[in-house]
Amino acid sequence: MKIAIFTETYLPTVNGVVNSIELFRHELESRGHKIYIITPHSTSENFKSRGHVFRIPSFPFIGQPTHPVPFFSLSHINSILEEIKPDIIHVQGMFFTGLLGQKSAHRLKIPCILTYHTHLEGYAHYAGILTPIVKPLLRFWTKHYCIKFNLIITPSPSMAKMLKSYGIRNDIVALPTGIVSKDYSSLNKVGVRSQLALESEKIYLLFVGRLAEEKNVKQLLKDFGRLYVRLPKVHLLLAGDGPDRKIYEAIIETRGLQSSVTFLGSLPHEKLLPYYTASDIFVFPSLTDTQGIVLIEAMASGLPSVVYNMLGPGDIVKHNECGFKANVNSDQFFQFMFELANDAPLRDKIGVGAQREARKYSIEKTSDQMEQLYQLMIGK
Repeated sequence: MKIAIFTETYLPTVNGVVNSIELFRHELESRGHKIYIITPHSTSENFKSRGHVFRIPSFPFIGQPTHPVPFFSLSHINSILEEIKPDIIHVQGMFFTGLLGQKSAHRLKIPCILTYHTHLEGYAHYAGILTPIVKPLLRFWTKHYCIKFNLIITPSPSMAKMLKSYGIRNDIVALPTGIVSKDYSSLNKVGVRSQLALESEKIYLLFVGRLAEEKNVKQLLKDFGRLYVRLPKVHLLLAGDGPDRKIYEAIIETRGLQSSVTFLGSLPHEKLLPYYTASDIFVFPSLTDTQGIVLIEAMASGLPSVVYNMLGPGDIVKHNECGFKANVNSDQFFQFMFELANDAPLRDKIGVGAQREARKYSIEKTSDQMEQLYQLMIGK
């Protein structure tokens, strides 16, 4: 099969959408399929010459340098599609590039499917005082946009249910992104901590994600501050970067937690893996994630997780088996953090369950399902 993927962002930008695209791409290409990426222009020379990537002329979006906006040039897209002759178009974004994919599939009379990665309503807060107006507009846009696809894929059952609640009647399939299981083989925690210059007697909590409001990091810092008062041997590792980092640094300084919180910055996958091994608990307070690949990565590394019972994380974590699910607007997130930090046998027990559960999310298994969906849509 020849699959053309239209995406608003791609390498060198790294985020959940790009990670999902790359995981599926590598696995499907290993099976003999051809995957082509159509995405806005990148200023990075290293990413211009990749044979499977076609860049669309674009202009920078104010305040979002990693999200350029493509010119709505159908002639340029048509010349790309004439060259690759795709069997199916797979859109992985909700805006201009996705619209180009929609229109191209209609012109070519080939199936067009969408992976709905991002819960748009969860980002309405960026509109400030206009948030109450923007939220329903985003819901309206989601419905108007989604109804034009032959099939919609969501990373979790909760997201499929949410889209149906918007009045979307298209076929919707919940299909999470898998992980490369062999990357998470058991390593020696003591040895890895030594290599990373982490203290052997500390209890390390790890967060991986964007440092932004929608990830609910401010609440995590509040709960961690309380945890530190009761268990001074805990230490929080924050892997990732984002627009609110300075805000969080100020909070940490105000609370006197500088020696107990470490910002690791944005780490490539291979440098992040040792931190999973070295940590004791994975904390993921996001209220907007449609899946959270990092959560499955943590589980595969044997980490018990604490999440909120919302959207993707709420679907993935089985309470008291591979982690703990806290109710929103309760004190449970802190309570579960404390229970795990204070009970090593409990951490070990839940960690074993986490590894067992993570086996369901191998990229081989999820790619089997993606391959079948492509074949089904092309057959129709």
